[in-house]
Amino acid sequence: MPMLADLHPENEQRLETLRSLAILDSGEEETFNDLLQLVAQICDVPIALISLVDEDRQWFKAKIGLDAAQTGLEMSVCSHTILQDDLFIVPDTDEDPRTADMPKETYGLDMRFYAGAKIMADDDMPVGSLCVIDNKPRVLSEMQKRALKVLGDQVGMQIRARKMLAEQEAALREEQERIVRQQKENEALQRLLADREMLTREVDHRVKNSLQLVMSMLRFQANATQNDEIQEALDAAQNRVRAIASVHAELDHSAEEGRINLASYATNLATDLNASTPSNVTVTTTLPPVVVDAKQATSLAIIFNEFVANSVKYAFPDDAEGMVAMVIAQRADKLTVTLTDNGIGYDASHESNSRKGLGIRIMDAAARQLGADLAFSNDTGGTEMSFEFTPA
Repeated sequence: MPMLADLHPENEQRLETLRSLAILDSGEEETFNDLLQLVAQICDVPIALISLVDEDRQWFKAKIGLDAAQTGLEMSVCSHTILQDDLFIVPDTDEDPRTADMPKETYGLDMRFYAGAKIMADDDMPVGSLCVIDNKPRVLSEMQKRALKVLGDQVGMQIRARKMLAEQEAALREEQERIVRQQKENEALQRLLADREMLTREVDHRVKNSLQLVMSMLRFQANATQNDEIQEALDAAQNRVRAIASVHAELDHSAEEGRINLASYATNLATDLNASTPSNVTVTTTLPPVVVDAKQATSLAIIFNEFVANSVKYAFPDDAEGMVAMVIAQRADKLTVTLTDNGIGYDASHESNSRKGLGIRIMDAAARQLGADLAFSNDTGGTEMSFEFTPA
């Protein structure tokens, strides 16, 4: 009965290391075949093997002079080699108790000589051997021994390099797959954003049309009534709807979804406000090229409309000519809004200018939407209202 080699003291870890190399049962590779040819020539032997010792077999990654792809461990001298500190050399297999009872035709010939060098993995675990075999007893020269050991180390280095390359290739494939997935996600997101932008623009367009319809109905009702107070209220409501509609009209043409550039909005805003004021009052706007979101633009439009409405109603009695100006200045990360008229001035005792007046309440509510507080002054004649907010 052949003498089986003892298990390696850390055999479970050794086997785990061997399998992590992903080399068992792999195809031929020129690098290993070339190393085997070299060691066979140097040692002048008919058989040379790169043998990896698995749990119940030894498998040959490369072989010369042998047809078998693997053998059981009962026919494995290499399983003894991995237990040695240095080369394992059996000058005459008939004289060594570990090999004497091994079948003579184990390697397809009468094996009488064996020499093997351990193949080490990257965690200093032996995974197999580079071995040379002859059909007659013999010895190796010191040069041949050194060559066998050096080439055994070289096989280990090539196995480790092979593993590293495989890991790098796997990482590269994973990165490529991640990039492809990311590209697909980006394309899907772009399609979603395009669909969302199209939907948003359609909503803004429909809201604008709906608001225009509301303005037409208010205008019709105002023209139909004989009551001056009702007509005035309907006109004011129409102007408030127009202020909101102007924002959605701008959104309909904005290059940025849900956002408005104040500079491009200024001309249209002044045109809309001048259209709603009597001929004796002129509205001007000076707005910077700052982008705000639709909610902020709506609040600004409401405040502008109410200020103009109050100025028209109270600042220019007897159809006096006048001007209402709206200026927005950028200071650091804040926008300072100043609205002025050159009328008769602000009278805090008047109901329209008190905190109970509807116009002021509407402006207060819109300013709160901006996180701002309104401040009034008539120190320089006329009326001035100012506040500041942070653009979103």
